[in-house]
Amino acid sequence: MKFGTGSFTVQFWYKASADSQTEGCIVGNKEWVSGSNPGFTIGDMVNGVTLNFQTPGGSRTDSSRITTPADGTWHHIAAVIDRGRAKTMTYYIVGKQAEAPKSIAAHHGTIDSSDFLIGASNKSDGTKFLAVDDAWIDEFSVSRRALSAEEIAASANTYLMDLELERIDRPIDLMTAGERYTPDAIETMKASLAKARRHES
Repeated sequence: MKFGTGSFTVQFWYKASADSQTEGCIVGNKEWVSGSNPGFTIGDMVNGVTLNFQTPGGSRTDSSRITTPADGTWHHIAAVIDRGRAKTMTYYIVGKQAEAPKSIAAHHGTIDSSDFLIGASNKSDGTKFLAVDDAWIDEFSVSRRALSAEEIAASANTYLMDLELERIDRPIDLMTAGERYTPDAIETMKASLAKARRHES
């Protein structure tokens, strides 16, 4: 997968063990022996998850190390690289900006330097290293444009709603008619739940 000098968005759900002591590349397209190498990386640094961006020449751009995702629970992570008018790098955690957008206006060249890889980083000799340890990735997607803050929030919220619906689905299935709920009331709840799963209003 190549991005050239175009905008793109990477988003996914990530869960890392709070006990992990190994730094790893969650996703990227660079040889991450140095953050100054060309390419981008979202890395789990044990003490926080960070976004790194660099093109040939110039100075690298890094986000802060956000500690929230490395706590053993699921978190939605999104990186929006806008190389159009905005020329910014924006990092989101669970649908909200983790910090103010960082300028990437000084980056002019291609972002392509190595293969796009999930769960580890590439080496120039073709081997892989810096694999994430004791971690899970789900609902991974790439868009060849800079998604808006509203679109990122919608992606995170849709999945969160699905998780909540899953949580209440089984208790409704186990309900039986009695003094508290009539058969019609139970069927109405099941129908409403099914409608919510289809994200209908």
